[in-house]
Amino acid sequence: MSGQTIVSFIFRFHLANTETLTEEKQWRIKVTHIQDDDEMTFENLDDAVNFVRQSLTK
Repeated sequence: MSGQTIVSFIFRFHLANTETLTEEKQWRIKVTHIQDDDEMTFENLDDAVNFVRQSLTK
């Protein structure tokens, strides 16, 4: 397939803490953009997805 562009990301989820009273889980999300070897860590999925969106518009 000529002219096809493929961009890859890895999402890693790490349980950082669980709130004792509410039992709410606090996650750390590490996102790696494979082609640029760019890596960022986030506390919520919305911010992680925004990182992907911004990487795709570069």
